[in-house]
Amino acid sequence: MVIPKIGQDANSIIALAEVLKKIGYKVHLTLISLLKREATIRAIYRYNESKRYVPLGLIFDGYGNDPCLTYYLIKNKMPDLFESYGAISTNIEKGGNPFTVDIKGENPANVYEIKENVLI
Repeated sequence: MVIPKIGQDANSIIALAEVLKKIGYKVHLTLISLLKREATIRAIYRYNESKRYVPLGLIFDGYGNDPCLTYYLIKNKMPDLFESYGAISTNIEKGGNPFTVDIKGENPANVYEIKENVLI
């Protein structure tokens, strides 16, 4: 089961993981990373192509880079909360392949090529 969350609030991620673990699930944390500048640019292109609008202020100011910060905060402060951790960078050219920039344990991010020493 995949539960998509934006991840701007570490406490909501932690609370969800604790509930899922309590009812017997093994829980993995995977970050799909794209910095706010690139996410904002992509939102403009997506709107031009599909007319699907996401408020740019929400992307740039609302979420910002908080999902990345949340991922690393939880990974470093609560390493045993999740079965595994993985971070996938989507900072690629259109049509390119995402790649893994951080991995700990058997995380779904294992399906992508691992590139070390790459900043998200």
